[in-house]
Order: sequence, then structure tokens, then C-alpha cells
Amino acid sequence: MALSNNRRRQRGGGGLDAWPGYVDALSTLLMVIIFVLMVFVLAQGFLSVALSSRDRALDRLNQQVAELAELLALERGQAGELRSALARTAEELRAAATARDRSLPSCGRCGTSATG
Repeated sequence: MALSNNRRRQRGGGGLDAWPGYVDALSTLLMVIIFVLMVFVLAQGFLSVALSSRDRALDRLNQQVAELAELLALERGQAGELRSALARTAEELRAAATARDRSLPSCGRCGTSATG
């Protein structure tokens, strides 16, 4: 038996066998890499859900901004129409006041006889 052990040692079977430690280190490294990849995949999933909900909210807000811009344009149009109507009314008022002032001197004699 001692002779068979000596023969194994002479063939390279003796000494320290590093193969199981090497396999353990590689398998541990592989498990760590898989774990890190799983963490990244989960983080990517959560971030994509968060970004998609933000995209939907952003789309809603953009739609509201477009509606408000439309309403603002309508209000500006109405304000312009009201300004022009006010200008026409003011011009009509000036014309009426001018016509009144012209007709007062000719009717001035009528007003004094009626009051007196």
C-alpha cells in the first residue's frame, strides 16, 4: 500500500490539489455576477415603470398646456374684438357729442324761451 501511494505521488498525484478551490472560486464569482445582473435587471424594470408613468403624466400636462394655449388665443381674439368695439363706440360717442355741441347754439334760443 505504501508502494501504491509512492507511485501516485511520483505521477503528480501527491502534493496540494488546487482544482476544487479553483472551481469553488469560479462558481462563487459566477453567482456574484448573476446576483449583480439580477439587481440591475430589477432596477431597470422599476425605472422603466417609473419613467412610463412620468411619460403619461407629461403627455397629460402637454395636452392641458395645448388646451390652455387654445383658450388663451380665443380670449385674445375676443379681447381684440372688444377693443375694436370699444373704439367704435368711443368714436360714435365723440360724433354724437360733436353733433350735440353743434346743435346747442342753434337751439340755445329755444332752451331760454322754454325755461323763461
